[in-house]
Amino acid sequence: KRFEELQVNHMQHLERGRGLEEELHGARRQAEVERDALRIREAELRLGQQHLEAERLRDAEAYKMREAGITRSLDAVTADAERERAAIRAHVEHEKVLTNELSEARLRISQLGAQVESLQEELGKRDERIEGLQREASRARKERSRLLALLAQEQRHHQ
Repeated sequence: KRFEELQVNHMQHLERGRGLEEELHGARRQAEVERDALRIREAELRLGQQHLEAERLRDAEAYKMREAGITRSLDAVTADAERERAAIRAHVEHEKVLTNELSEARLRISQLGAQVESLQEELGKRDERIEGLQREASRARKERSRLLALLAQEQRHHQ
């Protein structure tokens, strides 16, 4: 009887052991499934991070390209402005040269005007001298004619 009890007891322990083994095996399978799910989730997270990083890099590249485009535009505008400034400086310098030339021309015109006035005065004096000389020449001709007439009369008188 004792043997039967021990045998029943042993069988119960074996069944409980098998149940525990099955439970342990199920728990291990459950743990593997959960570990696999965790690995899958970690892999999905890494993949998501890679997608985010790729998107961040793409956005950064797009930003750099936009920035480079803006920089090129600014450089072009700066170059245009510099060319405009240079053209304005050249124009201002040209205006200064023209203004100086105009001032010199005005001064020369003023000097020439004074010379013209002086020459006109001189011409006036010469005209007066010429008129005086012409009057004197006319008187000298009259005098010569008178003297020639007198000489002719004298000669006729002596003959």
